[in-house]
Parts: sequence; structure tokens; C-alpha cells
Amino acid sequence: MFKISENLVVGILIDVSGNGVTAALNVSAFDILFLQEILKKHNPITILNNLNAKYNKYDKGFIAACCFSFDFAKKEAVIIGAGINEFIVKRKNGIVEERTVKGSFLGMFQNSIFDKQLIKFDSGDTFYFFTDGLDFVFDEDKIVQNYIKHSTMYEFKKYLDDYLNDLLIEKGKLIDDSSMLAIEIK
Repeated sequence: MFKISENLVVGILIDVSGNGVTAALNVSAFDILFLQEILKKHNPITILNNLNAKYNKYDKGFIAACCFSFDFAKKEAVIIGAGINEFIVKRKNGIVEERTVKGSFLGMFQNSIFDKQLIKFDSGDTFYFFTDGLDFVFDEDKIVQNYIKHSTMYEFKKYLDDYLNDLLIEKGKLIDDSSMLAIEIK
């Protein structure tokens, strides 16, 4: 996340394919490309379109991403999905909204189309973004969403940590890396 001005923050959550040194190098290369973009552009859809065009040239696999901006003057969030397509908004009144924004992985298609969601927010709202290692958050049984409704951001993080630790004990390893980015509006 980068503070562009007093009223604008731009950020991105990514998940690269592969693991080990190759994945680490892909993350480093992607970071450089992203930093180059936010020096010039602050619109998440423009950023992802430009990154997709650049990343297509490298042929290093695919990158799942979700790019977003928070404009605190307008109280608007812009969310763009590129492989990380689901997120949750918990309103200050406890209502939990599971959201989907369509878009293929970066590097998958030369002329990908990324959808946009514009979300009005208020103080006390919380946004949750997840990589694919936490897909169980969106399971049909809605246990996790019910837990989010009645917990703070920190309690929810502990809940996920405990769940992942139980999986680790039970199976010996996690299937995929697991990252969550939670943003609470003050």
C-alpha cells in the first residue's frame, strides 16, 4: 500500500505462481513494475492493464492480483480483480458483504478485461482481501462470514491463524500460501 496524497491510498495484493527462488524473483520483478506504475498512475484499472501488458512480455507464469484505491475525500474504494476476485466488506453495522470482481490472472491474456467495483465506505468499515490459500473463507457454509460478523479484525486474524495451524498439524503442510490483507477504515 502506498500513500499517494492525504486523501488517496493505492495498493495491491498479489500471489505469484510457483515457489522458492523462482517465485521470489517473480515477486521482485513484479514489485519493480508496480512501483514504476504508481509513480505515474493511480487508477487501479489503468495500473492492472499496464502491468498485464508488461507482464505478458516476460512469460514467467501468471500473477493473481487485486489492485485497489481508497479515496478518503470521496469515501470511495475502487477494487479491480485479476485472479484475486473475491473479497469481503464488513460494514460498521456488522453486515458482511461477499463481493466478486471478475478478471483473469495477469499475464494470461494480452487483452484481458478487468471489472471494477466502486464501493462507498464509512468509518468503521473493514475490507478483507485473500489469496487463494484462504479460499475456504468463501465456502458455502458461511461459517467464516458469520465469524467475521461478530469479531474484530484482530480476532478474525487469530481465528484464521488457529484454523491454518490446525490444518498444518492435521496434514503436515498447507496446500498453498495464505495471505490476508485487512483494511479497517478509521
